[in-house]
Amino acid sequence: MNFLKSFLQGFLIALAVIFILNMIQKPKNTKQNLNIKTSQILVESLTSNKKIEIDTKNYKATIDLKGAKLTSFYIYKYKIDLVDKNFSNYPFELYTLNKTFDKRINNALFSCSLNKENAKVKLICKTSVDNKTYYKKFIFNKDYTINFDSNLKKAYVLIPELPKKINENRGHLGPILKLENKVLRIDPNDITYSQRYTFVDWAGEDSKYFLMALNPLNDFTDAIISKKDNKSYVLNKLKENNLVFSGPKFYTLLEKYNMEDAIDFGIFGFLAKAFLKFFLFLHKYIPNWGLDIIIFTIIIRILLTPLVYKSYVGMKNMQKLAPKIQEIQKKYASDPMKMQQEMMKVYKEIGANPFSGCLPILLQIPIFFALYELFYNAVELKGASFLWIPDLASPDPYFILPILFGISMLFSSKLMPGVSQSQTQQDQMAKNMNYIMAIIFTIMFATFPAGLVLYWVVNNYVNILQNILIEKFLIKEED
Repeated sequence: MNFLKSFLQGFLIALAVIFILNMIQKPKNTKQNLNIKTSQILVESLTSNKKIEIDTKNYKATIDLKGAKLTSFYIYKYKIDLVDKNFSNYPFELYTLNKTFDKRINNALFSCSLNKENAKVKLICKTSVDNKTYYKKFIFNKDYTINFDSNLKKAYVLIPELPKKINENRGHLGPILKLENKVLRIDPNDITYSQRYTFVDWAGEDSKYFLMALNPLNDFTDAIISKKDNKSYVLNKLKENNLVFSGPKFYTLLEKYNMEDAIDFGIFGFLAKAFLKFFLFLHKYIPNWGLDIIIFTIIIRILLTPLVYKSYVGMKNMQKLAPKIQEIQKKYASDPMKMQQEMMKVYKEIGANPFSGCLPILLQIPIFFALYELFYNAVELKGASFLWIPDLASPDPYFILPILFGISMLFSSKLMPGVSQSQTQQDQMAKNMNYIMAIIFTIMFATFPAGLVLYWVVNNYVNILQNILIEKFLIKEED
């Protein structure tokens, strides 16, 4: 069994397993319907020219004094604003589901006092509605979090849908909630009526790389999911200690606030998280993501060396059995069951395993899919360049890595035991199939993140080197 056949079989098996697991593990939606239409909750929100800007090392936040709401949250590193200017309402608006009062509080003019203390910026805004004073307290932290409080305790805090333009390539864009041990990512197109959720760990709006969500820290909150002007929004009920995460989904930062599940790493998420932590560890000492991927790949290959050796020897034994297997196939061509029995006897006598070439590939499949999700979703790699590649989280723009991958597949197939050097019709068909598969996988890998393709290219060429060394070792042992 040659390399390409093993690779394809392992790949197809893995796809089938992932499809089944996705069907089994898909969370059920436990929403509670409200007797409120999606267009009836939010009020008309006005803005003014009176604004306060909070400038930190990582971002600049703009608070409009009319309503004391967030009208801009600009992240310097990625040059994006998390506030959608095409949406008619703004983050940190307060809602009691009383439209008359909500319109007053969200359009009232607040007076604010600003106080900078070390790396934190404190902002206290006050206003009067119906002869009663209400306040909003903000603490802007440098790590993309905002502590928020208000004496309007029955109110919900608004978090609108993030701008569509920041959602690159693929990924969820819409409401996200953490409920018990599961995360719900809701498609805005599925929202036809308002929905309330209780006992929510945290909730908000996210995109592929960014998140704005309220976390009540040591408490639960209630969340209302709704939609206005074809855009979704989330209302979170205020608690005693509210923290709003507003920024890129850095894994270690999210983990600090128990919000790491906001990153969707898929079925093999446990592996993706472990790999990301290892990459971050490497990156502390080798601050180049391309080199980190290469080192990671070499370590994986070293760990797989005993298995690769055993697999290679097994296929070598299969090569020796080829004449005898062909003889059995001819002899029992009319009796398939007898043929299989005789073939298994031969395999057992010599200790050969016809599937020995598949095992190393099958073990690589979970790694492949974990890295696939990691490179697609980890914002840490967004914009990371390496040699000619401007972004390891995006496909190689020059297709150099996919071509190198295709070449490595062809080269590997020639080195693997069990490939006949004669030019029978069967051998010619196998040769043609090798070329076709190499082309198919090259085209497929051209659409994958460059970081993932870099891993697989290095993996294949190190595998080629391992097979050459194993072959030389076996020849020496036979001598």
